[in-house]
Amino acid sequence: MIISVHNKCPGTLPLFLITAASLFLPVLAQQSVVTIKETNSPLESRKLQYTFDPTSTLTSYTDQAACGPRGDDAQADLSQCIGGSVLVADVHFTNAADVPNIDGCRYYAYKIWECLPAPPTPSPIAASTPGSTPAPTGNGGGDPHFKTFNGKAFSYHGECDLVLMRSKSFEDGKGLSIHVRTTRMDNYRGAAYSYISAAAVQMGNTVLEVSADDGSLLVDGSSQAFANDPAEEGGADVVSFVAGYTLERSTKGKHGLITVFDLNLSDEKRISIRCNTKSMMLFVDVTGYFEDSEGLLGAPVGGSEGLGSRPNAAGHRFDMTGNWNSYGEEWQVLDTEPNLFQEKRFPQYPEGCVYESTSFKKNKRMLRRRLLLDSVDEAALEMDARKACAKSSGDDSIMNQFCFNDVMATGDLELAEDPFYHASSAAE
Repeated sequence: MIISVHNKCPGTLPLFLITAASLFLPVLAQQSVVTIKETNSPLESRKLQYTFDPTSTLTSYTDQAACGPRGDDAQADLSQCIGGSVLVADVHFTNAADVPNIDGCRYYAYKIWECLPAPPTPSPIAASTPGSTPAPTGNGGGDPHFKTFNGKAFSYHGECDLVLMRSKSFEDGKGLSIHVRTTRMDNYRGAAYSYISAAAVQMGNTVLEVSADDGSLLVDGSSQAFANDPAEEGGADVVSFVAGYTLERSTKGKHGLITVFDLNLSDEKRISIRCNTKSMMLFVDVTGYFEDSEGLLGAPVGGSEGLGSRPNAAGHRFDMTGNWNSYGEEWQVLDTEPNLFQEKRFPQYPEGCVYESTSFKKNKRMLRRRLLLDSVDEAALEMDARKACAKSSGDDSIMNQFCFNDVMATGDLELAEDPFYHASSAAE
């Protein structure tokens, strides 16, 4: 981004052209004008002029002795930007002689933002008509279990960070990456399983992260505020990213314990992340055709194998029975790839995935699961689980078994309500 600063008083200094890295310019006027040539912005590339107005709520400034019109070191109010915002100027002065004086107040630094247009409310996905081909869906959740875009179902029982899906060509090279963090649980009753404890989605330079601990949402490391009041059960709030996509948050389940984040992308592509705040498990659905998809969810529909391999890795047989942990390990996030999670956690490559709990302590997750298991009659739970999972999965024997195993491992009957278990799989 190229920034030039000049003053508005005629007959003063000529225009100064500088890069965003320097920004040390003499400003003698009562009001500064910043000229931006957009080179990497969500806005259309063009040359714009922005005026530093300390009274504007789209500016932040560092003033002298609280002399600014909006108080000492005022901050911009970006909540007014429903469609998100973009920083268009970031000016700092280190030489006292260069500090501008506006209406008797000196400003040592200022920033100017511009609101982005709010994207239109996404149209609901129309139901498939007879003869039409529905958009493919790949997903992961529960113990955890995964289903590729080609319908291949498998389970993975290790603990590490994994590439769920990646598309380098998404949005003309902006790129899309989805990572999941699996956590191993070896509880005191002898049940050993893994589950997805966090998920992160990167679109260009924007990263969304959801934690299974409480269903919290971070965008670029900060808590995300929604435009409306918290949704009632079954309702939805809508928030817009700077990246230009819309996100809906809603609650589901008999007691509203499933927090849902639906990210609506272009061309019938969407990502759904659901957090069961009782069992503390995440479920992730990826819907749409991604022509170069790779990761645990495999190659696009119609790929010769239905599974994806890293470059230079050996190709996979379609039948990976007994070798799914090896397939999962192949998609561990490498040390040469971006770590999308705010917190790094063992193991990180080149340390391999592990197959027993790395923290067998009475932490929040362990205590909650112990309370769940202690509060149920196992024989009664087994009977109820078979009924609930049969109702949820119908004739799909694979998803029915996945559902039953997960309910018995966690002691949470409401887990069967998640749409993940409704999905149909083509193979075991």
